[in-house]
Amino acid sequence: MATLIQDLKYSLRMLARSPAFSLAAVMTLALGIGANTAIFSLVNAVLFKPLAGVEHPERLVEFVRVQPSYRFTDWGYPDYLDYRDRNHTLAGLAARSRTSVNLANGATERVRGEIVSGNYFSVLGARPALGRLILPTDDDAPGAHPVVVLSHDLWQRDFGSDPQVIGRGIVLNGHPFSVVGVARKDFNGSTVGAISDLWVPITMQEQISPRLSAGILQNRTAGWITLVGRLKPGVSLQQAQAEMTIIAAQLARAYPTNVGRTVMLSPRAGIDPDDEAGLRGFLVLLLGAVGLLLLIACSNVANLLLVRATSRRREIAVRLALGASRGRLMRQLLTEGLLLSVLAGAAGLVITPWVGDLTLAFRQNSYLMRGLDLSPDWRVLAFTFLLAIVTGVLF
Repeated sequence: MATLIQDLKYSLRMLARSPAFSLAAVMTLALGIGANTAIFSLVNAVLFKPLAGVEHPERLVEFVRVQPSYRFTDWGYPDYLDYRDRNHTLAGLAARSRTSVNLANGATERVRGEIVSGNYFSVLGARPALGRLILPTDDDAPGAHPVVVLSHDLWQRDFGSDPQVIGRGIVLNGHPFSVVGVARKDFNGSTVGAISDLWVPITMQEQISPRLSAGILQNRTAGWITLVGRLKPGVSLQQAQAEMTIIAAQLARAYPTNVGRTVMLSPRAGIDPDDEAGLRGFLVLLLGAVGLLLLIACSNVANLLLVRATSRRREIAVRLALGASRGRLMRQLLTEGLLLSVLAGAAGLVITPWVGDLTLAFRQNSYLMRGLDLSPDWRVLAFTFLLAIVTGVLF
């Protein structure tokens, strides 16, 4: 350890003696590491980071409707009720449907909303910041409970963080609603990359989504809601899948519209498996591109080090004459390289948010890349640290 500290001190002195070289090397590597970290942040946000504001997200499953030659995540409301009421492996099954809503609160604006089943928040394990969330009693009859839960961001943006907002009346699509609660700051909904501003009971569909066909709550063939379930403690995904397959067969026998239709449970709640597979390939391609950028940066820094080495021949010759072994000199040079790469990794973390925001600023066809949370977590920090170490050894 004492030798390592000595090597670090000597490396710092050597880098300080050549500030122009040190700055050029660090910034060159920082661009490569920062670009790689930014793209990995996208990968992490889409594929690895769990849903925020949700209790035990690893127990959530997404329902996928499978029919001959295609599969979707949208369902009809009667099918939802059958799966919800007949199963014994889920602690709960919730439905939601995204929509745009006209909010009149002084001025009129278009906001992003969701119509959700009464058990939506309890299935997710979400908690309110103020008031209460939507309850099962709120969706017991069509049009009977015009209540709304605001997102924390909308509450701050449009209501000035007013703690007296509970019970306040607002107008959605020209219909009066009463605010019953505000969601916590970390909860944005249950769809990856999609941020919701408010939530209303699913039985208020006619008021919130009037463009949907009349009587859609009774229409088994209309696909307009997505389903998310929570596995009971001790129940595996395979056990739940087996039960849902049996229920699907029962529904196919009972309803001609369900013939040939079955269900697949996906362990990644909030994302369509097909969308995930397509985006995974795109992100791997991006990682490959920025990986090549890092290799180019390493090559440039290696050339800088070779040029610098010519000016250090006398120093190295003196150290060899004084008895330093070749291994000792190699360790010293490796320490200097690792120190450069660690400094570049720190600088790369600084520019990562800018690169990530720039990537998301381009118009995205995939909803998965529109409202992502790119804040670094332990995965991003570990990736950056390992990348810096590998970079130091590589160049």
